[in-house]
Amino acid sequence: MQNLLQNTSEASLMFFTIGLMATLWLVYEIITGSWQRQAQDFSMGYHNPPNLSASKIFQMPNALAFFVGFGWYGFSAFDSFPFWGIIINSIAVGCFFVGFSLLILWVLSTSEHNAHSPLIATIGATGEVMGFVPSRRRGFGKVKVTYAGRTDEFEAITNLDFGIPYGAPVTVVGIDGDRLIVR
Repeated sequence: MQNLLQNTSEASLMFFTIGLMATLWLVYEIITGSWQRQAQDFSMGYHNPPNLSASKIFQMPNALAFFVGFGWYGFSAFDSFPFWGIIINSIAVGCFFVGFSLLILWVLSTSEHNAHSPLIATIGATGEVMGFVPSRRRGFGKVKVTYAGRTDEFEAITNLDFGIPYGAPVTVVGIDGDRLIVR
């Protein structure tokens, strides 16, 4: 290993270090479940188009994916191109890795919704307000709903012109993301 390090340039070692550190951090993020949490944040909702705002694109997994692609490509192609060609190609490969990361987050977010498909079973079910539900989707409250032989508590919103107080009976009429729409 020491012989390998002596025969490589400082710039090549920089690419190697970036690639190695980003890869290790990415593995740590995956092991600790950070990608799953990012997928929940990336959530597109049931009826909404994908949300690809800057706050969704510039997240830690995407930054790590960029530097993994950038570092490893730069290290592997170091002797093949002039330095600026390597930088430009490394940026392109890093952007490709970000696109792949976004695809993974999208798949995880849709599988997260599939995991929450029991929400669909609540439509038509009745329940009780456990925390005030503000009018016209101005916020959310909590409801306890009995459906399919079980009782669970969910966040809820309403389209009504008036809020729904604690203890009031409600009926689930729809779903918006991970929240129930009640009246």
